[in-house]
Amino acid sequence: MKRLEQGPKPYWPEALTDLNISSGTAMQIEQVGSKQRMKSEWLGSIGQQHVYIRAPKGAPRLVFGTRLRVRMLQDNWVCAFEAEIYAHIDKPEPLWVLKYPSTFEVARLRQDNRLPVAIRVRVDGADPLVGPERVNALMTDLHLRGAALESHLSLGEVGDQIFITTRLDFADTEHLVML
Repeated sequence: MKRLEQGPKPYWPEALTDLNISSGTAMQIEQVGSKQRMKSEWLGSIGQQHVYIRAPKGAPRLVFGTRLRVRMLQDNWVCAFEAEIYAHIDKPEPLWVLKYPSTFEVARLRQDNRLPVAIRVRVDGADPLVGPERVNALMTDLHLRGAALESHLSLGEVGDQIFITTRLDFADTEHLVML
């Protein structure tokens, strides 16, 4: 008997380009065999041929073919790969051109994708005798298992139960939402 999978398959990037890495994404670089770490930035890639990064400040001029280990965070992914230096570009600013990696490793940073939001909320403790009472806060992201809140006051400890209330406008009608 064949088992049918229900629901959507989880997304998993098959190529580095699938991560849609933004220009300016911070990277950590180290020469393979060395423990010295350098900071750089992803600038872009050309197909699956080359990767362009900003030359780390104060880094020695490494010879072509030097293997580098690169690590970065992109959205909800931790990414690592090894690549060789293919070329140096000095002007208009120092850049390193790396050969596109043949393999790369990725792991989810969090189980759920987070949706960035900016929603004003009011927070009350689940127990009226303990916890916050009518504290204004800002919900900064939302996901299937929770949310991130920012406030000038302590809202409790991780795992505490709280009530979140906000007002949202849909189709010219104001709705009171309680979570």
